[in-house]
Amino acid sequence: MFCIFDSYYIMIRKSLFCGLFFLLALTTFAQSEELLKVLETPIATEAFMFYRAKNQLDNSLSNPRSGLKLYTDANRQKVKTVMFTNANQNINQKIFNRYNGTLPFNLSFNYSFNDIRTKVEKSCSNNAGFACFKRDNILVTIDFSDPLKMDSILTISFRYDTIATTKQSSNEVVNDIYANLDTQNTFKSSILGIFASAQNYDLKNVLQYKWQRENIWNYIHTYRTTVTVPGELYNFVYSFPFENSQRDFVSVLAETHHQIQPVYDRYADLILTSFPVVEGWEYSYHVNKEKPNAPRDLIMRHPKIGTFVLDYTMSPYGVEVVYLRFLFLYH
Repeated sequence: MFCIFDSYYIMIRKSLFCGLFFLLALTTFAQSEELLKVLETPIATEAFMFYRAKNQLDNSLSNPRSGLKLYTDANRQKVKTVMFTNANQNINQKIFNRYNGTLPFNLSFNYSFNDIRTKVEKSCSNNAGFACFKRDNILVTIDFSDPLKMDSILTISFRYDTIATTKQSSNEVVNDIYANLDTQNTFKSSILGIFASAQNYDLKNVLQYKWQRENIWNYIHTYRTTVTVPGELYNFVYSFPFENSQRDFVSVLAETHHQIQPVYDRYADLILTSFPVVEGWEYSYHVNKEKPNAPRDLIMRHPKIGTFVLDYTMSPYGVEVVYLRFLFLYH
């Protein structure tokens, strides 16, 4: 008799355990889905204030400890994106931990692009190094540390597909950039193409492969690109100081032991002619006080596009370098 009751007891206990486990899994999944309900919520509402307090979001709507960050529209009125981060992500000078909760749609930071297609969403597409798919009218964008291999996730972002508006705003950026484009001016076209790539694809659509080319700055996380700036020696995309740091672009126009001022002057004239004030460009010069006789930095700025600089430096071995560097406006 004791054995019968004992076996019933074990069966009941196992059933309760399985039931509790199932409820816990459902609760965890529900909690992950709950985090997405803040999308399109106005900032100035009681519901959002409660959400912010519950998730301990700081003034930038981030919780680096939990690996959670929100992005709003340009006017900071509504929440447009919920982002979950993997470990050690540097975002706006803050280091984010890995989000340890259950991710929406059964995603995992351990997945590769192929895993996502086989385990989560077979229609997931490769969009310039990002994995993208839509479910329940929510667009999912997955960023990888290597946009070529796509095997190590950095961040996973979710936003509503009110994306007639998002696509429209993206197209407006591109249209603004190319509104006054002279198709005969390949120098201007290449520069504006770099800005468009940064704003819309984080430069991923111009990457070819990792490229360990010697350079004066000793950058090591570098990629060869599909971009050609007329007259340049070479260019590359780089991340500094870490591989997952923000990507930047540099184009080296000249390296020489001889007088480099004529080279600088030629490019300065080309830039000022190609990017006139009547098209919204502003220009200024910066003089290196330590080297007043060296070529000045020519700084070109456009409020809707970004900034690029015709810059000069000299290596410890006396090699003079003229190059273009960029300051992007990320949307």
